[in-house]
Amino acid sequence: MAGAGLKKYRDGAKKMVAKGKTYGKKKGRDLVAIFSWLTVVGANAFTRVLAPTPNSQNEPLLTSSAEPEAEQASEPADQDDTYNEPLLESNAAPEVKQDAETADQEDNKENRPRRKAWWGKQLGGKLSDRPASMGNIPNECVERTAKNQKPTEISELTSLGFVENEVIDFRVFCKGWEKEFRLSKIGQGSFATVLKMELKTEPGQHSVWKLMPLKPSKGSGSRPYHNQTLIKDAATEVKMLFAMSDIDGFVQFRSAHVVKGSVPDQIDKAHESWAQNLDPKDTWYGTRMSAEYSSKNQLWLLMEMTDAGQDIDSMLCTARLEQKLYSIHETSDIFWGVAEALMRGEAQAEFEHRDLHPGNICIKTRDEPLDLTTEHGIPRLSKREVTLIDYTQSRLTLESGDVLATAIDESIFRQIDDDPDAQRQYDVYRAMRDIVKKEKKPGVTISQMWKEYVPMTNVLWLHHILKELMAVTRKAVESQEELDMIVALSSLAVKLSPEIWKRWEYGSAREVVCGFLIDPQVG
Repeated sequence: MAGAGLKKYRDGAKKMVAKGKTYGKKKGRDLVAIFSWLTVVGANAFTRVLAPTPNSQNEPLLTSSAEPEAEQASEPADQDDTYNEPLLESNAAPEVKQDAETADQEDNKENRPRRKAWWGKQLGGKLSDRPASMGNIPNECVERTAKNQKPTEISELTSLGFVENEVIDFRVFCKGWEKEFRLSKIGQGSFATVLKMELKTEPGQHSVWKLMPLKPSKGSGSRPYHNQTLIKDAATEVKMLFAMSDIDGFVQFRSAHVVKGSVPDQIDKAHESWAQNLDPKDTWYGTRMSAEYSSKNQLWLLMEMTDAGQDIDSMLCTARLEQKLYSIHETSDIFWGVAEALMRGEAQAEFEHRDLHPGNICIKTRDEPLDLTTEHGIPRLSKREVTLIDYTQSRLTLESGDVLATAIDESIFRQIDDDPDAQRQYDVYRAMRDIVKKEKKPGVTISQMWKEYVPMTNVLWLHHILKELMAVTRKAVESQEELDMIVALSSLAVKLSPEIWKRWEYGSAREVVCGFLIDPQVG
């Protein structure tokens, strides 16, 4: 690997490994453990084998990093054990602070806010303690989960300790928003609307909300509307969001609420304004949410999270339309930021994203490049900061050993699209299914196979992202360093091609990162 830029990547990684830098500041996982199986080749052909540290064996995937307000509320005595077990151990012994970990925490204070609601509401607090925007009158609640009441289907959500345990009228929940906040719609997924809320009195202070229409399996509100999510699948997603929240590179969870009713005016206006600015050929152009979801019995899940920035998909579209191509430094930082986040997820939660298209990766631009060279991770050469979002189709293992995964709808594997970009994405889904089928253990059915841990799916999506980024990367270089970086990433793209997945050198995002950093043949 030649060139100052590539050497900086490698040297930073070797120093990071040598110092045993903690990966994910609250998880007790260090790089020596993660890289234990590797032989690192230094600049002077000095070779050393890294051995696992004493605390690297038999450790939980998640630790007791929750704030007091995030502890689970008491559950009904007859509730299913699946929802009785807390995601985080509240009585675990505190970890011994290490210098490297302390430095990590200090550096990330502004970017890693406490896990609580944006407005400072204590999770599990009394209704009378809530802000006016949520309503303070008890009879404004449509439904309440009583301790002596047998759990209902919606209690799969409301019984979770990090989800409000009352179903609130949607309009009551949004009461006061128009006066206090600027609300805008910033995105639309297949099953969710993404909203941005900003304080009028403090511009720049904002939060992001993901709004999902829910579909009960039967009874009130079960009549199908546009792109609803089953309650059990919504419960799985919010558990994933909570579990991955403390891992760098993943979006931070703040709060979650279940509401009921038709779409409030504030949200309907935000959607209408967003829809009017779309291409007239877009299926959402000129639509209104109030028309799509008019039932007073419609259930919704609102998840509040930190603002991860702009999604790469919109950035790629702008780059193509305006011919504003990325530098190789920007492309490299985005790609390795994604790879490193996946690597952390694999190491700490056996995480697979399974839907990592450009719309599910967000970028923030810092004032200065994030200096990760010797203390935090793979060094950065630009001001780009990466966050992975939307775990609707993801898979992970909790500390308890329970696996969270949603079976992927078979119809997605049959999709054909005239748009080359969309078609490439559908091809990834099909390749992913082939890999998971090939790797499934004997006796595992097709419906069960999506619970299996197959990190090769992360490699597929890394290839997809790398190809998308390289397509809008400036090929005219100004130095030998930039040329070396382009050659190295182009070579990696060839190695990760789905057409040769059976001969891949890398079986996970971890192996991709490690292979690029230490393989003398790369670059």
